[in-house]
Order: sequence, then C-alpha cells, then structure tokens
Amino acid sequence: KPSTTSPATSAPTTTATSAPTPTPTTAIKTGGILKIGTGVDATVLGDPPAQTTVQDFVTSKTCVESLGRYDAKGNMLPWLADNWKMDAAARTITVTLKKGITFHDGTPFNAAAVKWNIDRFLAAKRAELPAGTTVSVLDDQTVVLTLPVWDTSAVIGMGYFAGPQISPTAFQKAGDNDKDRAAWSALNPVGTGPFMFVSWQKTVKQVYKKNPNYWIKGQPYLDGIEWQFFADNTVMEAAYLSKEIDMIYILPALSAKNLQAQKANIVTLNTGLGLQMTSVWYNSAIPTSPFANLKVRQAVSHAINAKSLVDNLLYGFAVPLNQWAMPTSIYFNPAVTGYPTDADKAKQLLAEGGFPSGFKTSMLVLNTPDSVAIATAIQAMLAKAGIIVVLDVADNARYRQLTSPGGSFTAMCLASQRGEVDPALFWPRNLSASGIIMNKTIINPPEIEKGLLDAKAAPDQATKQQIVWNLQKVIFMDFCIFTPLYIPSGICAKQTYIKDDNIMTTEYTQWTPESAWLSK
Repeated sequence: KPSTTSPATSAPTTTATSAPTPTPTTAIKTGGILKIGTGVDATVLGDPPAQTTVQDFVTSKTCVESLGRYDAKGNMLPWLADNWKMDAAARTITVTLKKGITFHDGTPFNAAAVKWNIDRFLAAKRAELPAGTTVSVLDDQTVVLTLPVWDTSAVIGMGYFAGPQISPTAFQKAGDNDKDRAAWSALNPVGTGPFMFVSWQKTVKQVYKKNPNYWIKGQPYLDGIEWQFFADNTVMEAAYLSKEIDMIYILPALSAKNLQAQKANIVTLNTGLGLQMTSVWYNSAIPTSPFANLKVRQAVSHAINAKSLVDNLLYGFAVPLNQWAMPTSIYFNPAVTGYPTDADKAKQLLAEGGFPSGFKTSMLVLNTPDSVAIATAIQAMLAKAGIIVVLDVADNARYRQLTSPGGSFTAMCLASQRGEVDPALFWPRNLSASGIIMNKTIINPPEIEKGLLDAKAAPDQATKQQIVWNLQKVIFMDFCIFTPLYIPSGICAKQTYIKDDNIMTTEYTQWTPESAWLSK
C-alpha cells in the first residue's frame, strides 16, 4: 500500500553499477560521416553549467560525456563513473570512476577533474543539485558528494545535469579570467567523448572527428559526425529524402506525418524521458474562481478528450495521460483511473458545484500554432459541457510573467511541464508553495507538500515509488490540481542504414555516438 511515511535514519546503502556498453546489433562496418539535420542550433557546447536547451544537451554529447546515463525506466546508471554508493543516513554519494580515461587534450579524467566540474555546477546555483552540497576527493578515482539533507534525486542531478565532464586544463588555458574561459569553453568543447570538436558555423553546421584515443576499445566506428541546421522544415525534409542528410532529429508531428506518407523511417521516443507534458491548470488558489471548487475541476477533466487531441491534432505522435507519468514508468500508479471523457458526467459535476447552467471563463495560451490549435479544440469540448472559454493568447514574455512566481493567470492555463519520471526532482517546481512556477495560482494542500518532501527523502527506489504512487492519487483524484493531457512523442526520421545510435531510444537528449555506424 502506498505510504508517505518518512524514512528511518538507519536506511541502507544503495549501490549502482556501471551502465552496459552498447553492443552492435550485427557485424559492424566502420568509417563514414553521420549527417544529422535539425531545426535549432545549440548555444552552449562545452560549458555544462550554462547548458539549458535540448540542443545544448544532445549535440554536446557528441564529444562531452557524463558520469551517468539513463536506462529506459529512468534509472540513472554510472557511465564515466564505474559505480556509486548512496547512503541516505550519511547523506553521501560515493562515486568511483573508471580508470584509464583521458580528455581530448590528453589530460587525465580523475577525481580532481570531477570535483572541479561539479563545484562549477554548484557555484552556478543550478537547481538540479541541492544548495549546500559539498564535493571531496577521497583518492584519484573516488569523489564523495555530501548533501545538506538527503535527496534521492541528487543522483540524477549529479549523474546527468552536473555530470558532463570537460577538461579543467583546457578551461584554465582559455583566458585570463573565468568569464572569458567560460565563453571560450561554450564554443570549444573538450570532453572525453568518442568524437572531438572540429568547427562550428553557427546556425549552419557543427563538425566532429573520430577520437583515436577513445576509452572503449574499437570505438567509435564512424570517422565523424556533422550536425546541420535548417531554418525551414520543408528544406530539411527534402534534404533527408534526397539523402543529403542521414537523419532528422526532432520532427514536428505534421512533418513526421508528411515523411511517413513518403515511406520514411520514423522513430519515436516512447519512454517520455526528457519530454514535455501538456496539461490544463486552474487558478484554484483564488477563492472567487469557479476552479476553487473541486467538482468544477473534475468536470473540466471529464469534458476533455485527450485521445482525440492526440489522434486528430498530433496524428498519433503522443501518449494520452491520466497522471504525471508515462504508463511504462515505475511511478505510474495503475489504481489512478483519471477522468474518462463523459460530457454528461461533466454537466452533473458542474451542477453539483453550483453551476447548473455552466459559466464563462478564459484560458491562457502561449501563442505558438500548436498550442493555439490544441486550446481551440479544448474550447469546443468544454462548450459541450456548458463551459464557454475565451482564449487569452499571450506572447512568451507575458505568458512567463503570468505563470512564474508573483504572477497569476485569470482562470485556466494550457501549460507544459517536464514529463521526466523523477518526481522528486521536477514536481516541486510546479506543485510546491516554494516552487518556481504557478506558486500563487494553485492550491498547495499539506498532503502534497509532505509527499514531495518524503519523495526527496526516500532512502531507496522502492520506498520512493510507493510515496509517488500515493502522490499520484492525492494530486489527481483527491484534489485534481491539474488535468494531464499527453506527452508528445520525441520524433526523428532515420535512414535505415543508420545503426546503434540509440537516438530516441531512452531519453530525449541521450544517445550513443560511440556505437553508431552506417551499413551503406
């Protein structure tokens, strides 16, 4: 039975061992240049604390590796690290590193380098690691992170977000002060990865060559990788169909539909890791709002048909949701039924909530074509239940102002949140009174606040799972804080001769350039 009981201080130590090295599916062919097209360029390649965009993360992984990698269930497993031990009672994560790895400049990857990298991340005050975390070197291959309080999500913060490793020596040689060094590093990544940075023509192309001293024997298989950037989706689709590029990373649903009609090989990410969940939020913290009434929030949930949105507007390239987790996730609670589409039930709940004739309201929407199309469809669905919605279409600046701390939208909001499976890391920013999004707009029941704290403090994955299962019930069934709709699929087009790249296999920005090869 799910529980929100706080863990005992005598929690056992948990050990994670290194992620397996990807194995080719068939006999490999070496050589060749993999050319990947995408619509948006990166901004930062070699300065991990400054990386914020999807493109920063995915392109930099061509040459900069992390301490950890996700598996398909969202567990963080060691990569450059050989293993780590998590001790909840001592509030420590002890990381043992793989031996014999060097950065592209020939300097050693060791505990001193890892401490330097994580210390820079902490100094940048990124939220992925708890403020007050300290890093110490135990020996040349071992570092110890000590947390101010135990946080089960810190292993993801350490392994993935603070995990990318760049050469401290290359950084120090890059300028006379840290500002200039960081600016150089952002454009000149020096990591441990299978490919080495060659050049970057902004908004046009990034070029990488094979690392001859890569730490996995026999890899990489390719001679190089190029990322090419296209401002026009039509031009990018034509380049793919003519095989001027081998892959398109991140396709809009309409482009995917168009290419699929031309027999293109379309691959989708089905884990939800790294993707954005779309949902409807309510100004439930405003006493005079209709949405302060639970029955009204439940009525809206019954009136919206998420599957119809996915089928008709996203062409099936999304997964409908009834809670904050993919159905494949360990945090998906099968006992949470959600609110099946039922207009009559919606009308009944509105009447019970004091609105037998319905009411008029508004919905804040970001002014992107996809968001407006989804909101317009929801508007029609709610009208059938008697809720008349006026769309408040806002530019990015006003939208962020109204959904950030200090702001408050008028009634409803079509929003996106990380669909990441680790709730202790990402849920508090939306659901806690101390969060960074919508913290003045939504109610903050103590049951949810306590559950969020307990999830962070869980001594192990099994305990955390039970706490989150209970949270799923409390958030969506007991309080209906918001209505989850879907997670869009990560979509790419790949020529069938591309093998073992693992793009869109595990996490949105994670792939395995070291094992990729071309069979053509």
